[in-house]
Order: sequence, then C-alpha cells, then structure tokens
Amino acid sequence: MSDEVFYPIEKAEEMIAAFTDCTLPPDEWDHGTHLVAGLFFISKYGEGAYPIMKIRLENYVKSIGKDGYHETMTRFWLWAIKEYMEAENGPIDWNQKQLDAIIFNDELTRRNLWNDYYSLELMKSDNAKKNWAEPDIKAMKL
Repeated sequence: MSDEVFYPIEKAEEMIAAFTDCTLPPDEWDHGTHLVAGLFFISKYGEGAYPIMKIRLENYVKSIGKDGYHETMTRFWLWAIKEYMEAENGPIDWNQKQLDAIIFNDELTRRNLWNDYYSLELMKSDNAKKNWAEPDIKAMKL
C-alpha cells in the first residue's frame, strides 16, 4: 500500500460524530462506515465497545425512522473487525494506518462475510435479530 491516504482520519471522526449524534445522512451509512465505526469503538472502548455500539446503532436507526437493529449481526461484525484486524495488523488502535488497513481488508470488506459463519435462515430469524445467536455453519475462529 502506498503512503496515499484514502480516507483521512479527520473525515472518519466527523462521520463518527455525525453517526453518534444521529445527523449522518442515511445514504452515508454503508458497510464501509460500519467498519470504520466498529474500528473506532473497539479502539476507544476495547471489550466495552459492544454495548456502546449497540446503543449508538439503536439510536441512529430509530432517528432515521427504521427498525433495523440486528443483535447477532452487530456482535458478529465487532468480533470480525477485532479478529481480522489484529491478525493482520496487531493490536487495534485508532490511527491512519489502521483506518487505511480496514478499508482495504479483503475479508472485512466482503459484506457477506457473515455467510461463512451463519446460514441466511438463521440470520433472518427474529431470534437472531433480537438476541445473540451462535453461528450454525462454522465457529467464530480464524
């Protein structure tokens, strides 16, 4: 990877602030911004990232008039960000190098990475949306 910055950390922090205060336009909340927000919250709160991310997601989804929070998906992606990033880049930290790394991580940028671990049937279930569901295809291990 070159020294070129793809997504400046200042811009990422503006996006996270807008997400947190529920002013981020819905069309800017995509898979990439989910990954960046996950990296940010894991780097800032470590093991405590999940409850903070959950509250922020629930508030954001509600603010845009949707009912789309998904418990299993949220926990899966926070796990994936932590595991894949640490495997390739060492301990999670909030810096430009790791921000660039997550944006170009071949596994994490696959929106359907969860399909390696979960069946569509399970992930679409009301139970998985409301509660943590263990994977039914493969254990969450790298």
